[in-house]
Amino acid sequence: TPTSAQAEVTVSAVVADSVRAQLADRGIPDTAEIVLFDLDPCAGVSVGPMAPARKTVADSYSDSGLTLDALDHVIAEHLVRVGRVAAPTSRDWHEEVLDLVTRGRERLRESDGTFLMGRDHIRLFRMARRDVAEAGAPLTARAEELARAAVAGAAAPAVVITGRVSAWPGLRDAVARAVPVPVVDAEPAGSAIRPVATGGHAAP
Repeated sequence: TPTSAQAEVTVSAVVADSVRAQLADRGIPDTAEIVLFDLDPCAGVSVGPMAPARKTVADSYSDSGLTLDALDHVIAEHLVRVGRVAAPTSRDWHEEVLDLVTRGRERLRESDGTFLMGRDHIRLFRMARRDVAEAGAPLTARAEELARAAVAGAAAPAVVITGRVSAWPGLRDAVARAVPVPVVDAEPAGSAIRPVATGGHAAP
């Protein structure tokens, strides 16, 4: 279930400037309220209205069930179910599967498929982007709905996707297909937002 965070956060100047330039290229003024779509590796997917001119995001919503850990678990279950990986019978075996899935997911940022092999239990197998798409489909659908709801609620003319979203292969493109407005990428990759400094002033 999505939860609301009332705290205001500030967007780094580098990210805000990049976003403003990309919006200008699309004829969207930086005074327009857009949606920032982010992925915190531990806290999950979050969306919130962003004011590029003020470099702030306020009243964001997050879904703590949409984490990389949750994604890795459903991918591991999928690989066992389709027979790509043998079902673990011990804790060490299970942890080895998850470790390989995490490694594979990271490699899939840049490729469509990769080969993996464990140290003790897992024979050589191939993991592909389609495995992420099939296994993570229910999670991706929740993320898409979160983005659509945020766009509708703010009547936003665009969605900005942070670099951290690339850790979830295919999620950026899925969101782009799901929303009825342009999608722009925040640069550089990494965390795009941070809490506002004490006293309500944006951190430099």
